[in-house]
Amino acid sequence: MEMVTVGCRLMNGVDLRVNDSTTIRLNGKNKAIVIGADCGYTQVDKALMDEWFERKGKHSPLVQSKIIFYHEQAESTQSIAREYSAIPTGFDPLPQNDGNIRGA
Repeated sequence: MEMVTVGCRLMNGVDLRVNDSTTIRLNGKNKAIVIGADCGYTQVDKALMDEWFERKGKHSPLVQSKIIFYHEQAESTQSIAREYSAIPTGFDPLPQNDGNIRGA
């Protein structure tokens, strides 16, 4: 069975429904081994991931906004994650050190 490494930039990951009986659960940033990682990584069967991409992924906002991506080589997936880390997901945490915020 050929595997791919899927990167997910959401904090808690996401479940991708391939068909009525199959769901792929992707790890998010909170499951990453390294604190402050760019994303979470999951090993997925290539045939399942390709099927999801063909059915739903092409038009999914998760793919279009570069929140979910995959490659056959883990190192390439990590490189893509570093490249995409500067692109906001819309689910990024708010800055906590903004000087314009005053306490109550």
